Amino acid sequence: NLSFVDYIAGCFIGYDFANARLILVNPSCVYQYVYSIHDGTWHKMCFGLTFKKALNSYPDLYMQCESNEGDAVYNFSIQDDVNDFTTRTFGILITRALDFDDPYVLKTIQAIRHRGDYDKDYVSYLLYGSRDGINYIPVHSLKGKSFKFYRLAIMAKLLPTEHLARTSVEVDVKFTNKMR
Repeated sequence: NLSFVDYIAGCFIGYDFANARLILVNPSCVYQYVYSIHDGTWHKMCFGLTFKKALNSYPDLYMQCESNEGDAVYNFSIQDDVNDFTTRTFGILITRALDFDDPYVLKTIQAIRHRGDYDKDYVSYLLYGSRDGINYIPVHSLKGKSFKFYRLAIMAKLLPTEHLARTSVEVDVKFTNKMR
């Protein structure tokens, strides 16, 4: 990943009028930065494709990318039909490093609970642990090793009527000054 300043130095901008977004694209990267004009917020999206040109055709924004099969054009202004209550939409959320108020103490996660109104078959998670905050490994069992840092990846495929309200994590601190 490039720093934001280096990313901006080699990028071009596409304007998505329909969704009021500016999409910043660096042709050498597989991710794009998006600025929402309505909210004044930034986020990053990744399709795994490198886009080489923005084609503004009011009110739509098209992006041209290179692929193994040749050039392809994608419409970035298409919106999901909000009246379609039968189609599930996939989303993924990846947390920053979670140190649970003390980055120098080993911790074990006892439980992870997702709260909300959804079908439980369509929400899952992956847990990663690290002792140095840089190198993360998958945590396959909550009864295993202790780590100083954790990252959580939550995958959801929800209907428009479903929602994931919050995720709660129970942590047990592993004290080193007690006899075992």
